[in-house]
Amino acid sequence: MRTCRTLILLALTGLLLAACAPAASGTEIPTAVPGCGDGVCGAFEDPLSCPEDCEQASLSGKTLTTTITSEGIGEIAVLVAYPETPRFPEGAGVVVIVSPFFTEAGGFMTEPDFTSIGLIGVEYFVGQENPTVDTLSSLEIGHYDEDGLPVQNPFYAYPAGYSPSELTVNYGTLRWDAEYTDENSHFIGRPYLDLDGDGLPGEADQLFGWQVPQMFGKRYYSVKLTQALLDNGVLTSETWPADLATPQEAAEAWAFRQSPPRYMDLALKTPDMKVMLVFARSDHAQVAVDKPHIHQAFQGFRFAALLRWVRLNPDRVYLQQFTASSGLDFPDNPANTQPEDWLEIRDWAYPGGGLAGKLASLAALAEMADRAHPARWDENLGDVLYEYTPSTPQP
Repeated sequence: MRTCRTLILLALTGLLLAACAPAASGTEIPTAVPGCGDGVCGAFEDPLSCPEDCEQASLSGKTLTTTITSEGIGEIAVLVAYPETPRFPEGAGVVVIVSPFFTEAGGFMTEPDFTSIGLIGVEYFVGQENPTVDTLSSLEIGHYDEDGLPVQNPFYAYPAGYSPSELTVNYGTLRWDAEYTDENSHFIGRPYLDLDGDGLPGEADQLFGWQVPQMFGKRYYSVKLTQALLDNGVLTSETWPADLATPQEAAEAWAFRQSPPRYMDLALKTPDMKVMLVFARSDHAQVAVDKPHIHQAFQGFRFAALLRWVRLNPDRVYLQQFTASSGLDFPDNPANTQPEDWLEIRDWAYPGGGLAGKLASLAALAEMADRAHPARWDENLGDVLYEYTPSTPQP
């Protein structure tokens, strides 16, 4: 079995599926989804964002809960799960899962069940829809409303507002609605863009959603939005809400929780790492058509980090290994290729959500484990490299 490598610059801000280490991008914020509580686990729901509708799955392998000591933090709970049957004759690869980072979670993540494909790590990283910069983590480029409809920020447009290191948004009309109380989070007050110029929040304005990172007991918007609240005279040091991060706090927190400044470190620390980015046509939280979180990650890993193998979504044959019918319209993007126009990135994404998202994650990890085992890094595959047959429980 190949030796696992520790990746140092990682652990930033997102839901990651990583091998042998926390990975280099941000965790996706559990989305407040419409329909939560109706008894149906919909496409935008999961056990963390809506536990009342989505049952926490159990792992098929054996489990052990333990703790590790982290300097400056204390005891960190760790769930160790291992399969009944290892994926490879000489053992099982190791997978480290970094759960949602910005909000409190009720227990360990157990979906998708990676023990079901014989894995508990190798020299690769699999990231699923990870935000890369603070404006994406705070859902300021756009979000889904309570009806599940995308709300686009009119002040972000591709390609003018995009760069590999940041996304440009005009906060000149930023205001603060002090009368607002959110029924989900119970936060009082929220920012909005006063598009009609009447000084009052309304349907004609850009109303930011409540699903923002919560750290250290406060809401954290992007550095630029937070600073604009002060610069525009919307809030002062005397009227600043106690549960809202100040400009200084936002700058300190986001300084090491964004991906673009850290990609170059990979060229020195892990030059042989392989990367797969997993994403759907309709993302779990992000709504921008050009998918800037995927674009920045691809460019960062491939060109800033100078990694030699970066792929957008798994090989079609690996999804078909799980369910042939779902793989018929699944993309098959060779490694190290990207759209000529990122407004067409949906054609490179897998369709659907819910079960399709879980299968895509399993397919991605199975493919990367199988590629790493014999060091097969072709740009594309015609067949799966390893047929895994889990053991059948005996009565």
